[in-house]
Amino acid sequence: MSGISPKTIITDQDAAISNAVAKVFPKVNHHYCMWHIEKKVPEYLNHVYHEHGEFKNQFYKCIHQSTIVEEFGSDWETMIDKYGLQDNQWLNKIFSIREKWIPAYVRYNFCAGMSTTQRSESILCRHVLCVFIKKKVYCLPSQYVLHIWSINDKKEKVKEVTIEGFQEESSNAFDTSLFNSIMVHSLKLSERGSQSEKHHDIVIQSLQNGIAKLDLLDIEESNKKFVDSTSEDMPKVSDVNIVLHDPPLIATKGRLRTLRMKSSLEIVRKGSSTCSYCMKKGHTKPKCPNLNQTR
Repeated sequence: MSGISPKTIITDQDAAISNAVAKVFPKVNHHYCMWHIEKKVPEYLNHVYHEHGEFKNQFYKCIHQSTIVEEFGSDWETMIDKYGLQDNQWLNKIFSIREKWIPAYVRYNFCAGMSTTQRSESILCRHVLCVFIKKKVYCLPSQYVLHIWSINDKKEKVKEVTIEGFQEESSNAFDTSLFNSIMVHSLKLSERGSQSEKHHDIVIQSLQNGIAKLDLLDIEESNKKFVDSTSEDMPKVSDVNIVLHDPPLIATKGRLRTLRMKSSLEIVRKGSSTCSYCMKKGHTKPKCPNLNQTR
């Protein structure tokens, strides 16, 4: 951020992180992630949850619906007295740091509408690519690209790979690289060509001339050479022995079928039902032939 410290930082409730933020950014508004604090409520107040079903709603109402500091303080004391939680250490601890996470305290600090670390932990949206193009950033250092983002991530997990599959994968990667390079330059050309009608005519004429020249050329052999050079040290397909086995059987979740209690309808065997009209077995009253003849 060019040496400019942020106005607000949202982190987990951790003493080491708090000390680091206070040291590096002494003037920043340091907030604690509300979600990380609220998820601990059932753990530290388990007995209250089970004994008082309305406690959960009153707790969250006290936190989220108190708009001013005085209102929050009054609602908090009422909740503590109602459920007898004066000696609860965890509640006393989070109350002592209320200025860092209660909305009534932090609502005056700029935080772009965020109260948790969820957005900062989620890896960027695709619109950042438009910013890169506008700023003429056409290449990202490899350390900023996670391997799981790669199109080859799942393919590399397969141990047995044939020569044909490797050649196809390498060829596709090479073609994609060329396509991306052309796409970046074409976007820049479109941006400059839309400035005026004269710019537009020059760009269209250049593109038409380029297409005409490409039609006169044969496809270069560089792609084939690229694939061939990578397959020299690969083993032959005939040298690779692949043995396929059935997948292991895994027990499904839930109660075993043999232990499931059967309903009364399942217990009655087929054909043992008795008609309540003719008192004969093998059918029920709606399907009784005697009743149908009478009707």
